[in-house]
Amino acid sequence: MTVSWGIDMSTALPSVGVASLTWHTAAPATLSVHTVTKNDGVAEYLSQALADPTAVVAVDVPFGWPSGFAKFLALHAQGPTPLPEPNGRSAWSALAGRETDRQVREAVKIQGLSVSFDKLGATAAMWSEIEFGLLATMGHRLDRSGITGPIVETWPRAAWSRFVGRSENPAKLTPTKFEEALEHVVDFKSPSWRAYPEARREHAQDAIVCALVARARQLDQTDLPKTMDTTTLARSEGWIHIAKLGISLSALIPE
Repeated sequence: MTVSWGIDMSTALPSVGVASLTWHTAAPATLSVHTVTKNDGVAEYLSQALADPTAVVAVDVPFGWPSGFAKFLALHAQGPTPLPEPNGRSAWSALAGRETDRQVREAVKIQGLSVSFDKLGATAAMWSEIEFGLLATMGHRLDRSGITGPIVETWPRAAWSRFVGRSENPAKLTPTKFEEALEHVVDFKSPSWRAYPEARREHAQDAIVCALVARARQLDQTDLPKTMDTTTLARSEGWIHIAKLGISLSALIPE
């Protein structure tokens, strides 16, 4: 029996989704979904997950900012600073995206939000506090690339598109459609799923997709950086884990 966890991060506690999938041989995973009601709630679930040496957690949040953006801010704090590329969209887009954002966009043909310039930055800042707490209170140093360690970054929409082979947002699927897509992989008879507030179901669905990515990572079946330079960037900026091309949802079930 193994457990994979998924967390859909948000700066608003009611919008944080947490899911765990317990995997059994030749059977759909047992689902449990949770709400977060206090500021340290995410940290408590992470602590619970990390107590299991075989568990993996996938979190929907950028683990870092673009290295070019960080360098630009450091220079800008000292005085007027030119943008790194010529005028036009590329002038600021070089600061907007991480290497992992570019890689995922190429892989699944979906453009995500910028952690530098969009509202996603607030969630990333919230995560940085959690990352610090992991080290300060638990002695756990996060590998932002997810190459080592039990915690990885993901993006549910990209991960779902890779799993099902089509571009759709899992958070926007009706619960019925979502359950149908996963009926052979996840057991949705869970009381916690049935009782989950309807208005917040989309966050639970994203968290479940994150937990599926965590399972793929347990099986060493997520895309990783391919070069030393990309690995170096990923350990600073973060790395979005999605399943390797060709890995089906049914492949996540233990044989």
